[in-house]
Amino acid sequence: MGNFDKVIMDTNNSEDLSNKITDEKETRRKFLTVARWAGREKDMLLIFANFDKQMKNCNNEDKKKDISKIGAITVYKLLGECFDSLKSSNSLLIPGLDSHRGELWVDGELVYSDK
Repeated sequence: MGNFDKVIMDTNNSEDLSNKITDEKETRRKFLTVARWAGREKDMLLIFANFDKQMKNCNNEDKKKDISKIGAITVYKLLGECFDSLKSSNSLLIPGLDSHRGELWVDGELVYSDK
């Protein structure tokens, strides 16, 4: 994990969480960082490339929305695998991370639930 021995984040501490909504470029950078820590950066880059290509080649707005939802679900699942890997290696400690299952909402619509 490079210079990190262990990353600890307390989701109950508001100072550890940001109220700022990041743009897509920054969000992708954050996702890539987590994927890199878990040794899955190439997988994340392939997901981005695959869905970027699909979006570029699509002219139908409804289809684009569906593609973006599927892309978000795919990224969400990979991030879950990354967090599981980091947790099992004791490299990343986020209290309560696995205390419940998550939901993924896109544009106000529940698109995936792993409950």
